[in-house]
Amino acid sequence: MSRAPRAEFLASRVAGALTFEPLGTVSTEPIRPRCPVCESGGNRETYLRSGCPLLARRRARARPDGGSPPSPDDAGRFNISAEALLWWFKDNAAPPLVTDGLFGEPGTNVLLGGKDLDTNPNPGFRVTAGYALTKTWGVEGSFFYVPPRSTTRGVSSSGQPGSTDLWVTFIDPNIPDESLTELSATGFFAGSATETLRNSLMGAELIGTAKLPAPGLLRLEALAGFRYLRLKETYTFTTSSPNIAPFHPDVFETTDQFETTNNFYGLQLGARGRAGLGARVPDGSGQAWASAPWCSPSTSTGSW
Repeated sequence: MSRAPRAEFLASRVAGALTFEPLGTVSTEPIRPRCPVCESGGNRETYLRSGCPLLARRRARARPDGGSPPSPDDAGRFNISAEALLWWFKDNAAPPLVTDGLFGEPGTNVLLGGKDLDTNPNPGFRVTAGYALTKTWGVEGSFFYVPPRSTTRGVSSSGQPGSTDLWVTFIDPNIPDESLTELSATGFFAGSATETLRNSLMGAELIGTAKLPAPGLLRLEALAGFRYLRLKETYTFTTSSPNIAPFHPDVFETTDQFETTNNFYGLQLGARGRAGLGARVPDGSGQAWASAPWCSPSTSTGSW
């Protein structure tokens, strides 16, 4: 035999007085023993953190499915996310540029160039947006960007007595063979040189998704789409050779710059899995791709 609807009250002690706060009307059910947590006289936040059984039953009755956790489809038809990236590029080999003598001769040291250059690590970001066309089919697009980042190395000599004379090595097409030009000369002019590598990466993809049968909280999707990547690199070599006293102030400067841009396109197929591990545990996800990329002719420019 059911009882008439009743109002539950939350008891809290405020300044030594007993006050009551109505929580609303609940459905008719037999009277059950009160929760010991509620009897402790704490406030509403304490009950929520402690997991009050009465409140838990009330939440369960408010769910149309009787208390089961929401499925991934309940999140909505449109979603967007942002990620921070940390990217590592392959090292770039630089030619020998500045030496203290004829390159290749015994006792000659390479002072600039001749070593790999990299800008690692390279921070960036990715933004992804998806739309569920149906419960099975969806579309997803993403864009990522690794902004330009550079690294620089240098060498210099004052040209004063006791300093090291610097030489720039190059291939003379008139010989043709390796030749040298002075970057600094003791007693006449100082010299400095720098090499700089600058690169950036940008990409975008558009894919279709198809939900696959999966047990429990596991979600599997088949993926197919198109991907685009653009890698841009610039290598710059600069020199400066100013006169030193007592010679008239003057300076000889050079700049050599080489830039290349590579565009990659590709069709791709893959799969993605997501697993819900509980309300207080972050979800886990992973994906695998197989792609057939092709590269457009790279664009290279040089100036000096």
